Amino acid sequence: PPFFFPAEAGIRDSVASRGRGDVYKRQEKVPGDFFSNTLIYLCEHDSNGAFGFIVNQPTDFTVSKFLSSTGNKSNNQITSFERLMRGGPVDLDKVFMLHNDRSISNVNTSPLTDRLFLTSAPEVINSVNTNVGPDKFKLFLGYCGWSANQLESEIKNNSWHVIDANTDFIFDEPPHNLISAVSEDLGYDLSNVSGESKKVH
Repeated sequence: PPFFFPAEAGIRDSVASRGRGDVYKRQEKVPGDFFSNTLIYLCEHDSNGAFGFIVNQPTDFTVSKFLSSTGNKSNNQITSFERLMRGGPVDLDKVFMLHNDRSISNVNTSPLTDRLFLTSAPEVINSVNTNVGPDKFKLFLGYCGWSANQLESEIKNNSWHVIDANTDFIFDEPPHNLISAVSEDLGYDLSNVSGESKKVH
């Protein structure tokens, strides 16, 4: 599945095939741009719009501290160092989880790929404190959203560099190292993309 990445280059290929799983990197470098140097995993992209999560911007809060603030005490070693992520500028009062556990069944859980699932269900989010929680997860505060045709327009205006990337990076790499790790996997430095670019498969 692909990512969004803001870089210095444009996307010239068709946006008609864009959809769930694209990864985007911001192309434009504008002072004060909220999306500067972000890597975004796109969960959905259709005629109604698109949404996804920034996967390389941790907050200052650990998951443990966040859960404690909601009345869920945590002694789990993972949550004591795992950071709550800044998912995007929309609905900053809501928390979402990406995880890898297909055995978790809930009406508020959606499969994105065969190894990646999305939920906002409190019981699933709180389960990271227990032995029945997902093995790998990321919690996001807020999300990134685009209205119908908005993202297509931004892609045509060279605002985003679209790539196919291994979603395992979301869980396995520290957020600060994600751009470097994805760059190494792709074979070129996303931070130095310039000129006309294309989607890499």
